This record gives sequence, structure tokens and C-alpha cells, in this order.
Amino acid sequence: MLQSAFYRPKAIVAVGSGLWTAGTSIIDIQQASAEAWARLFDVPLVISFNI
Repeated sequence: MLQSAFYRPKAIVAVGSGLWTAGTSIIDIQQASAEAWARLFDVPLVISFNI
């Protein structure tokens, strides 16, 4: 993420599959992490998770 931010991206796209994570908070953690990076670098965020 830090190396990508160095090049000043126009947006962050976060994708993932939560089919194997039933009963865990993995998707919530991944989403919170992506949101934090987007806020830190002031970049729009697009999220798509298959749950």
C-alpha cells in the first residue's frame, strides 16, 4: 500500500471474497483497513466483497 501511495493513485479498489470466512470478522477487518488507507492518503475508495 505504501509503495502504491507513492505514485498518488486516483482511487483505491478493494475486492475480496468472504465465502470462506463465515463466522469471523475478517471481512470487517479488511474493510476497515481499506477505509483507513483511503482516509490516510485522501483517496476515493471502491469496495466490493462477495460474502
